[in-house]
Amino acid sequence: MLRKVIKHEISLSIKEISFICILMVVFSVLTPLSFKLNFGLLNFFVVCIFLLSILGALILSVLVLYRIFYKSMFENEGYLTNVLPIKASKLVIGKFLSGLFLTSIIYIFLIISVIIFTSINIGLSTSYQFVVQLLSQLLLIPTKIDFKVVGTFTNIILWFLFGILNSAAVFFFSATIFNTFKVRNYKFIILIVLYSVISQIIRTICQIPFVFLMSNMMLTLTTFNIVMIVSSVIYCITTVVLIFFTIYLVDKKVNIQ
Repeated sequence: MLRKVIKHEISLSIKEISFICILMVVFSVLTPLSFKLNFGLLNFFVVCIFLLSILGALILSVLVLYRIFYKSMFENEGYLTNVLPIKASKLVIGKFLSGLFLTSIIYIFLIISVIIFTSINIGLSTSYQFVVQLLSQLLLIPTKIDFKVVGTFTNIILWFLFGILNSAAVFFFSATIFNTFKVRNYKFIILIVLYSVISQIIRTICQIPFVFLMSNMMLTLTTFNIVMIVSSVIYCITTVVLIFFTIYLVDKKVNIQ
């Protein structure tokens, strides 16, 4: 049943996500090429479409979570969802994994689009050197790439992925808590505000060690990696806790209208 829930949720949103992802990639190529070939006024429209596709991808990542969880659990569709012959834990986890998979696709294609745009615009080797130089200046390490630097990049990537995981969990928890309040108007806006507040609290906690090291000029490659690992662990712990409470509330149906 868990597999059916995941398959169903993914099938409902994959078309829209595929469209926006393809749009981002196509215009990440067309935008820098239009500048190189100087199409005049057409350049402006190409840039606008590229920026709008990125903005649309970010908005869609939130709307996907909203549709997968809040709309199908607590609005009109909620009655059918909550009478399914499946445990609350499997239902929440199935929707969580679906949302995580779909939003991850969006963010991955967003990163790919930015890399393509930058690589065509200033060159692949130049883009790579810029990132290495920036990291080197920030952490006071030599520009020559070694295993420690590769490990740092790996930490950054893992931190980013755990951040996506945490964002999905925060949204599910926010939607569950929000539904306990009898709000009739501006539901989506208020839900986004609640989600943003909880997300910012968690991010602030993760940033405290980093700010402390920066303010005391103690940021080195080693301390940076430690901070990134600690932040990733905090993301993981809060994700598990938030999903646990979401499952508990859905299971007890204390929040079902």
